[in-house]
Amino acid sequence: MTLLVLAGRDDAVGFALAGVPSVECTDRTAVRDALARADASVAVVLVTHDVEEVAADAVAAYRDRPGAPPVVVLPSPVPPPAESTEETQ
Repeated sequence: MTLLVLAGRDDAVGFALAGVPSVECTDRTAVRDALARADASVAVVLVTHDVEEVAADAVAAYRDRPGAPPVVVLPSPVPPPAESTEETQ
């Protein structure tokens, strides 16, 4: 049983440094291709938040397949910037 990690460039490097193989996915096509290559040995699919945003439909379609392994979307380590609100006086 293996772990499949789909990550953007920076996260893929981080996983590699930790000894966890990952697939760098920067666009929808890369995500679809990586999921299509996943075989029965994949026990869990980890998807970083930025990759899920790029190809949410492909991730959801994979997750909904009968017999698909669990898909876990990892949250972004840095919260998105808050929308600025201007105070009116």
